[in-house]
Amino acid sequence: MRRLPLVAVLVTALGAGTLSLTVPAHAATERTLELHSYAAYAQVGAETTLIGDLSDSPDESPVTIQELDGTTWTDLATVKTDEDGEFDYSFVLTEAGTLSYRAVSAASGDLAATTSETQKVKVAAAPSPTFTTAPRPTITGTMSVGSTLKGLTGTYAPDPSRFTYQWIRDGVPIRRYWYTYTVTSADVGHHLTFAVGAVRSGQTTIRESKPGDVVTKGTFTTQPPEIRGDVAVGETVTADISAWSPQPQTVGYQWKRDGTAIPGATQRTYTLGAADGGTHVSVMVTGASDGYPTVTRTSSSLFVPSASAVARSVSLNTYAGFPQVGAEMTVDGTLTSSPTHSPVVVQELRSGSWEDVATVQTDDDGTYTARVTPTVSGKISYRAFAAGTPDLRAALSSTKTLTVAAAPATSFTTAPLPTVTGSMSVGSVLKGDPGTWSPAPSGFSYQWVRDGVPIRRYWYTYQVTADDIGHHLTLAVSATRSGAKTIRESRPTGIVSIGTFTTQPPVISGSVAVGSTVTANVSTWSPQPTTLSYQWKRNGTPIPGATAASYTITDADGGTDLSVMVTAAKDGYPTVTRTSSNVFVPDASAVARSLDLHRYAAYPQVGAEMTVDGTLTSSPKGSPVVVQELRGQTWTDVATVSTDADGGFTARITPSIAGKVSYRAVAPGTPELRAAASDALALTVEAAPATPFETAPLPTVSGSMTVGSFLKVDPGTWSPDATFAYRWVRDGVPLPRYWYTYQVTAEDIGHHITAVVYADRDGSRTIRESRPGVAVGRGTFTTAPLQITGDIEVGGMVHTDISAWLPVPETVTYQWKRNGTPIPGATEPMYRLTEADSATSLTVTVEASSEGVDTVSRTSDVLLVPGAAPTSSTTFGDLMHPASSVLATSLGVDFQPLGTLPTWANDTLTRWDTAGAFTHSLTPHPFGTLRKANDDSLSVSSATGAEYVTDNSNYKNADVSFEFTGTRFAIEYRTFTTADAQVWIDGHPVSATTVDAINNTGSATRNYLQVTLPQRKTVNVRFAGPLIFTGVHTPAADNAVITASPTPFTLGVVSDSFFEPCYAGSCFSRSAAPMLHTLTGFRVWDMAESGTGYINDGSGLYGAQTGDGQGFPGYHSSPYGSDRRLETLKDAPIDAVLINGTVNDQPVWSPEQHRQAVDAMLTKIEQLRPDLPIILVGVEPLYYARAAPIRVKHYSALTANLAGMVGRHPNVVGFIDPYTDPWFTGSGSTANPVGDGNQDLYIGKDGIHPNGDGQEYYQGRVVKALKDLPVPDLD
Repeated sequence: MRRLPLVAVLVTALGAGTLSLTVPAHAATERTLELHSYAAYAQVGAETTLIGDLSDSPDESPVTIQELDGTTWTDLATVKTDEDGEFDYSFVLTEAGTLSYRAVSAASGDLAATTSETQKVKVAAAPSPTFTTAPRPTITGTMSVGSTLKGLTGTYAPDPSRFTYQWIRDGVPIRRYWYTYTVTSADVGHHLTFAVGAVRSGQTTIRESKPGDVVTKGTFTTQPPEIRGDVAVGETVTADISAWSPQPQTVGYQWKRDGTAIPGATQRTYTLGAADGGTHVSVMVTGASDGYPTVTRTSSSLFVPSASAVARSVSLNTYAGFPQVGAEMTVDGTLTSSPTHSPVVVQELRSGSWEDVATVQTDDDGTYTARVTPTVSGKISYRAFAAGTPDLRAALSSTKTLTVAAAPATSFTTAPLPTVTGSMSVGSVLKGDPGTWSPAPSGFSYQWVRDGVPIRRYWYTYQVTADDIGHHLTLAVSATRSGAKTIRESRPTGIVSIGTFTTQPPVISGSVAVGSTVTANVSTWSPQPTTLSYQWKRNGTPIPGATAASYTITDADGGTDLSVMVTAAKDGYPTVTRTSSNVFVPDASAVARSLDLHRYAAYPQVGAEMTVDGTLTSSPKGSPVVVQELRGQTWTDVATVSTDADGGFTARITPSIAGKVSYRAVAPGTPELRAAASDALALTVEAAPATPFETAPLPTVSGSMTVGSFLKVDPGTWSPDATFAYRWVRDGVPLPRYWYTYQVTAEDIGHHITAVVYADRDGSRTIRESRPGVAVGRGTFTTAPLQITGDIEVGGMVHTDISAWLPVPETVTYQWKRNGTPIPGATEPMYRLTEADSATSLTVTVEASSEGVDTVSRTSDVLLVPGAAPTSSTTFGDLMHPASSVLATSLGVDFQPLGTLPTWANDTLTRWDTAGAFTHSLTPHPFGTLRKANDDSLSVSSATGAEYVTDNSNYKNADVSFEFTGTRFAIEYRTFTTADAQVWIDGHPVSATTVDAINNTGSATRNYLQVTLPQRKTVNVRFAGPLIFTGVHTPAADNAVITASPTPFTLGVVSDSFFEPCYAGSCFSRSAAPMLHTLTGFRVWDMAESGTGYINDGSGLYGAQTGDGQGFPGYHSSPYGSDRRLETLKDAPIDAVLINGTVNDQPVWSPEQHRQAVDAMLTKIEQLRPDLPIILVGVEPLYYARAAPIRVKHYSALTANLAGMVGRHPNVVGFIDPYTDPWFTGSGSTANPVGDGNQDLYIGKDGIHPNGDGQEYYQGRVVKALKDLPVPDLD
């Protein structure tokens, strides 16, 4: 402690008041200076600490530490004292031997100089080898008696072979050689240090910790004493301090009556006398131990009833398995021998004192329930207390100690208690609901608890077991927020009771006839019993010895009624006994019969008719059959019908109860015929709708029940009107078909097909199912006479068309014949006439087959082939000028992509809309209307009817050409996303790969492509990239000239996804239209609309033929057959049109309807553009390995229809078949390589559309076939 001079003390005591003193002259104030070293094992290289104390000095007084060097004291350091006059100095020892140190404080003012005694330190030499890192150890723990200290060695380098330890008191080793130490009373007033010896190669390096604080006395952890025992006259009570820690060495007791010490009552126990009746008794306890201060605590006062008072007891039950600070929990108990509404106080032990946390009143049974919320964490005790009255003794429950978790660091604003629903009986399933938390946690975890003890069940449901009988269950729910866990536990359920068997009378199964064995069947009992016992009866009287599950009927049973009584037992359930219905046993001569029962309803519903049928054998026509429904535990007749001549029967029944419902059919026995019963048929019956329809008829199914036929369901007329959903069913098993039509397959042969209709009203569903028709039989093809059409001349292409054949065949073979003789290799639907066919008769034979359909073969009428006709000498290949693979940079052209405009003086911009400057390849009006955008660039209108969504540069591409005379220019374009571009100079690309946009993160960000020619010249320039094309910049000084390129041969493209852009971020210049331009040199006039085929209505894959519907999300397209598309085609500046087939043209309508639609569309085009050549391309061969067989048949039928248009329409100059030498193979994609074909390389991430390489591959195949097609003269 700091010691001040007398004057300073006086001034401090008088404070700010006026002080007038005459201070006589006197000598300087003497001070004492102490210096200590507590090192026991000092060693060269180790850090040591000197500590000391300077008396009668102000704060931060300087003290100089000196070392004796020979005979001279040398200053080591000057340190300053703290507010208590204490100081310390740590330094590293550098030499061995006995070293001397002292502390010096110079005179200051009225304070005299002073010097400490010399402190000697023995320093050992450093070991060899030593460590590169040998830290000073540290001590953790409290420097007080009873505390446990822990020494930490730190991290040595290299690692020592072992450590040794030694604890030291004021420099003197203690007999403690481990890294932990419990402070004793002998350490009070001393300093403790910890020494570590680290061994390396047999040498020990020693390091000692810095001395800790002076050890102080320990502290008792106490709480008020508890008075245990029955507080009543004549009873002995005991003072309990078992919760004190540590237990005192000596304890003194003093019992008090109304606060006054009772003479002689100084023991731990006290017997209450008559004098204590009607008073309050308490006990004062004093505890003492070496090294601890003496402590005295007094208990709560307890009222002592008179000797005649009634004794009572109170209990306390807890149910929380995971209590947490701030979370409500439930406690309850019972107070005996007390009137209704007696008060009970629940108390929580807080910091040694019992605090009231809830006061409740008992009910009529003396029970009480309290809700308490823990306020402190750790081991927390609770108890219940009922105060005494003159007539009733006090009652105190035993203490219940819970481990309470701390409140979470990050809590929820709303964290409700979970709730539990379900029956509190064995076998029932309980369900927990965590409630609505705010904010929403990432998830919940669950734990079920039985009377406060966790059960090994960690889900929100729990099935009650026999172990739970007589106990309460709770559910703990935990949720995490920011790494902190919040726990809430439900209020305890009612006491779990025994379960209840769900039973029905046993069913006697087997042939009921003399000599046959029958069996008692209780398989529907739930839960299944652990033990079963049986007693068979004849006319109600037990049959001796017939106590097994099975019984063999004897002659004595003939002409009697047989029954069986079954008794079931299971832990947690009451024993139950049920007796079956009587079955008549015919005489031994009676005929045996069998009976079966079939269902067809997949979704039976209460109140909705359903059909069952079956067969009764060995019975005359008109034999009665009763259909029964199991209601509760009784079989109830619901229909009685008669068999037909074949023993068959059909019954219409209407379910009356929901849930798992069983049905069976029975035929009663007669003296001549044995009884028969079907197996029980268990159905799941839907509940009746909460809001039914006034009229809800059964649906009807039309169509032939043969393979390949189309069935159609008619829901009938419902009232009020309804919107329907559909599901087709085979023999009661739902099929994956959800439309109002269904095509019968080979898998349906021998089965019954029904249709289910659903309709919702006010949130409740009504279900109706059609009656079953006849069983499905094999199908037959509906064929039309074969015709040979096409160009009937040598060199012309002819074909035959079976698109009208239904159902669409799975396998078709063709054989063309010349004068009745098969033509080798002529086995395709198309055939090109040769010189050998001139002036011959031509026929074709087609054989079609499908699984479940009878094979059919048809031969066409004879066609006479005239002599060969001349063909056009010009092909599309003659007109092509594909881009070169030679780079323009190899021809002296310099090219640079830029993010900013070149710094040209007096820049000139030739804008996109400059008259006569550019030749565009763009989608014409009305699919995209050229307009001036806000940034003065070329864009596309987003007016109603346009197909584009978000920014149009994501969906279409610019393809612009111009003639340039000069030396330098820069193309400006803009993009909203990652995109690339390409530039060609006289057909030569400026780079081997496409050029990624530099700026692509903003809204319409600018990019530039700068080209410098080796000298001023005239070149043709082509740019392909994002649609937002701004124009061309040139230096004004160059006097450059820009004019539109001559319009080349223009090919219109009418197609689906193969001629849309590549959706990957970096293939804009390689998407469909620019790629076709690059491969052919043709200008490509792109008239495609996303997601629609050329005869599809735009409403998706399965739309109707006509109408103007909403297609893919965000797109609004129109049918190609509409006036809108035909008008566009009429005005298009094109020299030929290429129409590509698509899977999007395979709706539910038939191939014949598809052929008619194609015919109608081509006829209209020919009327509008009689001089326009048309090239057809078959359906894109995508994902066939993954498509359903029925879809592959549709694709084949559509492609055959397209092939059949050659020769049928004069404008159709050729057909290109993607199925030939399948262009796409496999089932993978770039995102999911499968290794079974080239789709791994060519199909993009969506698994359907091609990537940039796929576009180039596919269109390369198209172009290859296109080259050989003639360009006809249609004038």
